[in-house]
Amino acid sequence: MANVHLSLGASDQLRQVRHICRLLEAHPQICLCGDFNCPPESAALALLREAGYRRVGSNAPTYPSWRPRKTLDHIFIKGALDGHCCTDHTFTASDHLPVCAELR
Repeated sequence: MANVHLSLGASDQLRQVRHICRLLEAHPQICLCGDFNCPPESAALALLREAGYRRVGSNAPTYPSWRPRKTLDHIFIKGALDGHCCTDHTFTASDHLPVCAELR
């Protein structure tokens, strides 16, 4: 499992995701999760899909936690892993709502 917190800028995010993919390419099965600071349709997340990662979950907004309007937090899996994701709307100790996954 790897946890990330990407920068706010799209060009930085692309660089970061390329680097993350290189670091994790030796791991055939992995869960990559965290604050990606970008929506599901972003170019950075498209790079993950091209690298064989599958996004787990819905497009439920996670930011800001007090009135969620943006989907910025994601869980991706790669390899033989399977699972489903949920967003916890009851926990608001952060400016982002948490996302969780049950993996098989």
